[in-house]
Amino acid sequence: MKNKKFIQLSRPHLPEINEYKRLLDRLWKTRWITNFGFYAKAMEKEAGKFLKTNNVAVVSSCDLGLLIALQSLKLKKGDEVILSPFTFNSTANSILWNNLKPVFADVDAETWCLDAKDVQKKITKNTKVILGTHVFGNPCDVKALRKTIGNKKIVLMFDAAQAYGSVYKGSRVGTLGDIEVFSFSGTKTVISAEGGMIVTKIKALIPLIQLIRNYGFSYNYNTQILGINGKISEFNAALGYLSMKDVRNSLKIRNKIAKYYIKNLSGVGDIKFQKVEKGNLSTYKDFCILTSRRDELSKYLWAKGIETRKYFFPIYKTDYFKKFFKPLKNIEAISRQNICIPIFNDISKSQLDHITASIKDFYGNKK
Repeated sequence: MKNKKFIQLSRPHLPEINEYKRLLDRLWKTRWITNFGFYAKAMEKEAGKFLKTNNVAVVSSCDLGLLIALQSLKLKKGDEVILSPFTFNSTANSILWNNLKPVFADVDAETWCLDAKDVQKKITKNTKVILGTHVFGNPCDVKALRKTIGNKKIVLMFDAAQAYGSVYKGSRVGTLGDIEVFSFSGTKTVISAEGGMIVTKIKALIPLIQLIRNYGFSYNYNTQILGINGKISEFNAALGYLSMKDVRNSLKIRNKIAKYYIKNLSGVGDIKFQKVEKGNLSTYKDFCILTSRRDELSKYLWAKGIETRKYFFPIYKTDYFKKFFKPLKNIEAISRQNICIPIFNDISKSQLDHITASIKDFYGNKK
């Protein structure tokens, strides 16, 4: 098969440009382009309606959202946070920026999300937070993690960066943990170019989070607590607002693409898929497969004009975090075999056919 036009791993799904321009008219008229203006509030209102909660605070990024969320808990230096290293480094960065101690636990071999059984083994008297990641938008096993916590005074928090719109047992991600933090960067289901959002069940935390994200004061320059600049610009918020309104459609499209891949690649070579439990819905922010021939397949697909990525790379193997390194069985196996293949809203049927045909050709499964 001849190479076709290069197929990117992902492409942001953007609203019609005229829709965005219409929203920008307000900014040119009011000149209110930051400081939690009309569109930042509109994002919070739209998210609140979607998640059925008022405890929402938009921020400039998920990275800062995680940092702010942990700071709002007023933990002590050296308190422990249990997390999976099969995540983006922001998850662990937020822990260290707050002078807390990261404790790595393994993931479930099939869902690739934090394994409650291994978390149980890592809990100590110093454990204050369990911080799970909804990997590629696939919800963690919230019930199992809650059972693990039991009556202990431990906060259940989620890095929900990839999971706006995901569903766990009939409940939307964002309503599951005590605190959950979303990303709206350019590869996500909802896009504001750069941006994020904190959602919490702990209503009393919202005023504190609002202070922290605004330098520590409330419009009067009287610093009340240690804060930081977590403001989302109105340009980003306007884009995010439009994107939020289209999230249901995006979820349908991405799940349809995932079903196509699973149907057409099942039984090909030794390929395995991430398990999404019955009753759950993933955003499929990325579509990742496992294969023992990962590196060979990646090279082959690139030669066919198909972008791939080996993602996630365990953060405990990076230069900075390797001091926390202790091999974790499932993460070691997954990280040796994982490869993401293209998924984006406007991917064409011919592109999907080219991708799946190329993978079948690689394994000699021509039909």
